[in-house]
Parts: sequence; structure tokens; C-alpha cells
Amino acid sequence: MQVSVVIPTYNSAAFVERALLSVVSQTEGLSHEILLVDDCSDDREALSRLVQRYEAVRLIEKPARSNAAVSRNRGLEESRGAFVFFLDSDDALAPGALKRRMAMHRDSGAGVIFGNYLARLADASRLSASRLPAYRGGDMRHYLFVERGDVRSSTLSLCKAFWQGTRFDDATRKHQDWVFAIRAFHQGERLLFDPQPTAVMDVTRQGRMSSSANLDASRYVVKRYLCQDHHRNAFSRRQWLSSLSRRDLTACRFQVEIFTPGNWRERRDLALFRLASHPVLIGAASALLMLALRLRRLGSRSGAMQR
Repeated sequence: MQVSVVIPTYNSAAFVERALLSVVSQTEGLSHEILLVDDCSDDREALSRLVQRYEAVRLIEKPARSNAAVSRNRGLEESRGAFVFFLDSDDALAPGALKRRMAMHRDSGAGVIFGNYLARLADASRLSASRLPAYRGGDMRHYLFVERGDVRSSTLSLCKAFWQGTRFDDATRKHQDWVFAIRAFHQGERLLFDPQPTAVMDVTRQGRMSSSANLDASRYVVKRYLCQDHHRNAFSRRQWLSSLSRRDLTACRFQVEIFTPGNWRERRDLALFRLASHPVLIGAASALLMLALRLRRLGSRSGAMQR
């Protein structure tokens, strides 16, 4: 078999068909399978009825609820394809992604490829292309947190002929795709960045597995994978801005807690983090941050129009 697409599901019967159709629409001439790995959903009966309409879809029901990392590993273990793609149940593959990525794997000898994506915005009619910095090798933590890159599971693909065996960390309940990329780097995988969008991601739907602030899960990632201060500080900066935009006081305090200043600039940053994370000031600080982001986006659009 040529292609396996692994889709973790949890209460996804109402919207997963869009993901299925995005795969099926580009499988002409390809032997393929789609593995739905269900995490003990409440809507299993509806999901089973949906699966019956698609010949190439297999439903794998886990015996106990865990997390999406376990689901992806289970799908990977049971996959029969030479190429494995991962897709979240509320996302879709971009047109032409399967065959283009297969060719990239063959031509480059890369075992793992990730890259850009299209984000579906709030009105669901517009798509915004991510513009991630290209990964050019080196420590994946530097790419993710210092260069402010990104790895999304729905953009990941593996070629088993070149793959060195990297799996998701079953213990991670947050930042699972980042952790996979860090593990792939340490596993000695040949990692390749794809500048073309591979997935259409619904970044607005409430309840995405990665959207809730789970501090215990974040502590695990920091303790297990971010041992050096400069990586931990870069992670803290990135996550603090996200926490501030949500006015999540507890998450902001956690980012302050893990930040270890080593020079005057970092001491200045820590003082700013602490001030903006004060219960009395967090609302105003969040509003100023959102205003600054809007102005920057408007500036970017204006510059693009002038060019």
C-alpha cells in the first residue's frame, strides 16, 4: 500500500467528513487507507455509520481514553502504507498534497517532512497562508522558540523507507507536535521543511486538543525537553504572549515562573512579564498587545500593497 492517513478522533463525527473528503479527493491512482483512531468518543455510533460509507476507511477504537499522541502512535503502528500522513479531525489536506509530498520524500531522502499550512479564519470563507521560517537544520528547539518556527501535526508526513522510528511522546497532552519534532531531531531523522501549504487548518473551532491551557502538561514538556535556559526562556516568551492575549493570569504566571534571566535584557523582559501579569493590569496589557498586533498586520498588508 502506498499511503496511510492517520486521523485521531474524539467526538468528531459532526465534522470529520470534511477531512475524509479532502483525502479521498486526491487518491486517484493511489492505493490508500484512512485510519480513524477514536479516543472513546460519545458519538461512536455516528462515527461508525460514517465509516461504512467509505471503503478505504478503518475505525480503530481505543480501549481507554488517553490523548491524541497515543492515537497517532496507534495509527502509525497499524498503518500499512509506505508513506504516512497525519491529519487532525477538524483540518483538511490541501489539494494535491499527497502526491507532491510523496515526490518530496523520494527526491530528498527525508524521513520526516513538515511545513506551511493554510489557516481558516473566523468567517470560514477566507484562508490565510502561514509564513513560517524555513527549517535549515540544527536543534529543533532553536527553530521553534528562538526563530519562532512551528510544526503542526496536520503538516507532518513520514516515508518509512527513510524514517528512523520517531514516535510521538505518549505522555504529552500539549505541544505534541513540537515534542515530536524535537524527538525527531534527536533521533537523527532527516527533517525537511515544505514551503507549500499541506493542510487547511481550522484555527477558530473551540475545543481543539491543543487550545486549552494545561499547565501540568506544559510543566512536563519544559522539564523533559527544555533543559537549557535559553530554550526555556524563548519558549516562555512565546507562550507568555499567547497567554496574555487570552488574559489567562494563571498561564502568564507560569511563564514568569520558568523564565531564568541571564543578562540585563532578560531581566528587563522578566520585569515586564511580571508587571503585565498583575491581576489589575492584565486586561489593559492584553488590550494593548492585541492593538499592537492589529497595527502590525495592517502595516504588513499596506507594505504588500505598495510592493
